[in-house]
Amino acid sequence: MVGDQIIEVKKSLNSVREKQILKYTQPTNELYLNISNKKVVIFIYEKVDNVDYIINLENKYENKIKVINSFEELEEILK
Repeated sequence: MVGDQIIEVKKSLNSVREKQILKYTQPTNELYLNISNKKVVIFIYEKVDNVDYIINLENKYENKIKVINSFEELEEILK
């Protein structure tokens, strides 16, 4: 957690598990961790070529998450 954000770091797109996203975005989930309603950022370390997947993932969670894929984006979020 950093300020008003929860940053989840993943090595690759394949390591992103939607089950884990629900712990941050779905208050009815029995494992819900985001009681302060912080912004959720998923940083994927390896380059993602399928940008549509990222857009679809963000849209699926009604923009409750932000997926980033570069150190420049991470630096902006941490400012």
